[in-house]
Amino acid sequence: MEKIVSYAKKVTMLELFYDLVYVLAVAKATGIIHHLHNGVVGVESYVKFIIVCAILMLMWFGETVYINKYGEDTRGDRIGLLLHMLGVIYITNNITTEWRETFVPFNVTAIAMTIVVMLQYGTKAKKFKEVSMIVKDIKVQMAILVLEIGGLSIALGVGYNIGAWITSIAYLSAMVLPAVIKSRESMHENPINFPHLVERVSLITIIIFGEMIVTVAGTFKNDRFGLTEMVIFATVGSLFYTYWLVIEEIVDERQKTRGFLLRYSHIGMFVGLSTITVCFSFPIEQVDLQFLVHFRLLGLGIFYVSLMGIASYNKDKYKMHIGIGLGYFMLLGVLVVITLMMRTDSRFVLNSLMFLNVASMTVYVEAFKLICDKKALKNDNSQL
Repeated sequence: MEKIVSYAKKVTMLELFYDLVYVLAVAKATGIIHHLHNGVVGVESYVKFIIVCAILMLMWFGETVYINKYGEDTRGDRIGLLLHMLGVIYITNNITTEWRETFVPFNVTAIAMTIVVMLQYGTKAKKFKEVSMIVKDIKVQMAILVLEIGGLSIALGVGYNIGAWITSIAYLSAMVLPAVIKSRESMHENPINFPHLVERVSLITIIIFGEMIVTVAGTFKNDRFGLTEMVIFATVGSLFYTYWLVIEEIVDERQKTRGFLLRYSHIGMFVGLSTITVCFSFPIEQVDLQFLVHFRLLGLGIFYVSLMGIASYNKDKYKMHIGIGLGYFMLLGVLVVITLMMRTDSRFVLNSLMFLNVASMTVYVEAFKLICDKKALKNDNSQL
């Protein structure tokens, strides 16, 4: 990826408002895995949750990429954002584990929201008709959106049994095709505004962390704030600190890139963080404790693997080599094994084990940064 001094487009208040609605949608989607059956969450329910999260974030990225590259905070762009928010709110109210019931309203709304994005791209195609590279980029974006609408329309026409598979293919294609079709030339001539994208994904992630804090606070008893509660809060704080360290200190915003790894890695982070949030909300007397341990580890694993997924955007002095990457995953694996070996029904011990996992990963990332900083300082001094 080529390094540049990239102009950071300002994130507007309406964009932040827009992000809040999507966090609401993701929070509503966690309802799919909130209900315990014999103390556990079923595999089918969890897969449905992941699919819904991925589709919601695909919708978010569709509008966000348009705003990132061509949005100008005009009246038309504001109306487009508001229409999208209206669509998300309607979809949120139709999120349920019974997909057959929500199949039509969910996908009809998705088509309407996709048409809104197409109209926004269409207005920009007229404005930049003299700039061939921009027009080419817009045509590619619109072609993908047309394919998505076509796939969803066919799915609605054939009904749920076959249509459910067609909609899955349509959404997956809309996610993958931009990375496959777009040429290297297009990336250099018309890249995404990376600082703006980093700010957008980090802000919506912060809001998701906020949802986690609200959930955690709701589990604390009014008359008690003991060691267990302190350990839980420290866990959330350490988890957030690791994310902040990577995004604010290690990732290099000054580069030309299409930003696909950043976008799709954050889908994994949202799934992982939401899984952990749900774990905090389970009544300890109703959940199977062995399942709770496994489910927490699953959420943490998804989050940390996804966080490693954006390592290609690191600053030069923080570039990852194979040894650092293997150490990262080996530490994660060792922590998982240790946690699985410990069998206890103590709430304090269970939460302390989770804190050990999170704090150890934080220390590893912090140590990696400090070592790289010292090495860079030593190289600078040797060149003087």
